Formats: sequence, structure tokens, C-alpha cells
Amino acid sequence: MSEGRSQENRIQNLELRIYQNLEELDIIKNLEFSAECFAKRIQNLEELGGRNIP
Repeated sequence: MSEGRSQENRIQNLELRIYQNLEELDIIKNLEFSAECFAKRIQNLEELGGRNIP
């Protein structure tokens, strides 16, 4: 009985780590997207010669 419970606990721990990794991956993807948008905005401003255009 104890061995079965131990294996179940290991599975639950692995599932939890998988979900945590997926959440971290989602955060990283959002940060990458934000960085790409920011880089494009900088590039656009540089192409406009630094003029302050909203």
C-alpha cells in the first residue's frame, strides 16, 4: 500500500512541476512578445529620426 501511495505522490509532484513549467513558459513567451513589440517601436522611432510621434 505504501509503495502505491509513494508512486502516486511522485506522479502528483511531476504533474505539479509540469504545470509550473508551462506557466513559466507562458510568462517567457509573453515577455518575448513584449520585447519584440518594444524593439519594433524603437526601430520605428529610429526610422522617423527620433521625432516624438505618438
